[in-house]
Amino acid sequence: SMTSSTSIAEVCFAGLPTTMDVPKAPNLTASNVLTLEPDLSSLQILPYAPKTAMIMCTAHDQLSQNLSPLCTRGLLERVLHAAREEVGLEFCIGAEIEFMLYRLNKDGLMQPMDASTFANSTTLNDQEDFISSVYDQLRLQDIPVELIHAESAPGQLEVVLSYSDDGLQLADNVLFAQETIKNVAKNYRMQAIFLPKTSMSAAGNGLHLHFSFEDVGSPSNAFSDSFRPTGISRKGESFIEGILDHLSSLLSFSLPTVNSYRRVGAG
Repeated sequence: SMTSSTSIAEVCFAGLPTTMDVPKAPNLTASNVLTLEPDLSSLQILPYAPKTAMIMCTAHDQLSQNLSPLCTRGLLERVLHAAREEVGLEFCIGAEIEFMLYRLNKDGLMQPMDASTFANSTTLNDQEDFISSVYDQLRLQDIPVELIHAESAPGQLEVVLSYSDDGLQLADNVLFAQETIKNVAKNYRMQAIFLPKTSMSAAGNGLHLHFSFEDVGSPSNAFSDSFRPTGISRKGESFIEGILDHLSSLLSFSLPTVNSYRRVGAG
């Protein structure tokens, strides 16, 4: 049944497929079992594998049915609900997905598809068919794309997803987009690399998120206030203060590994 849940051992979370580097996950065991509850609204037929569908789930403790602390999707859903119901704010979020296209050279070593730099037409022209295929397949999944452009590193592209006032949908779209990019690249005998850093002599890959927010029921951006000296509302200042106050904790999410720090450098 489409609505039936399935089970997964907690330890499997340490080895789930990912497009980026992930931190080690200690203290996970095979004895703890989680129930995956499907969200039917997220169901996608995959254009690159049309006999296959993908669906997002939330992970729950099998005995208590409480949301598992390992479930980041459930955490995001809970935070967005708290922002709306307790603070009266709704977020609008955009995402920029960077990746590099690699292939095997004649010596059997992985190398970038070209030696281009930022905004260079080389990658755009050489990979025209790949880019068109990515765009078309994302559209088939109702994932709105604002822009696809060449980035700073050799063989690097960026897919910019349109802003969304549904943060959970945007997070799902990022994962669907990454899966699509990876599989389309494979069809073109390339490999899409999302790692933060692949070479110390070239720029790395980022996943940039852009936030704004508005009061519930209002179409206006609540971050700005033209009557205040800074042009930023009190809520906007509180948002910035919260980021600065919790920056060290936020880095555990945004820069989770040594490879992540290689991308941003010292300081």
